[in-house]
Amino acid sequence: MTEYRSKTVSVNMPAVELFNRITDIQGMLAAVPQDYRNAVQVSGDTVAFSYAGFNLAIRISEKTPFTRVAY
Repeated sequence: MTEYRSKTVSVNMPAVELFNRITDIQGMLAAVPQDYRNAVQVSGDTVAFSYAGFNLAIRISEKTPFTRVAY
């Protein structure tokens, strides 16, 4: 498994609203075009999908309510 790290960022939005939005994995599925939804699997804190011959997965590895989310 390859691990990528990004910088910490600040967002101008209420913490509760931002936290709820970026931890709603099922809600991310709604943003996927209908034609591609059959290639996406959502399970708990993980979203997995296939693209261009690659199988990819993103998992929330840490949730501290209203302060930190790590994927």
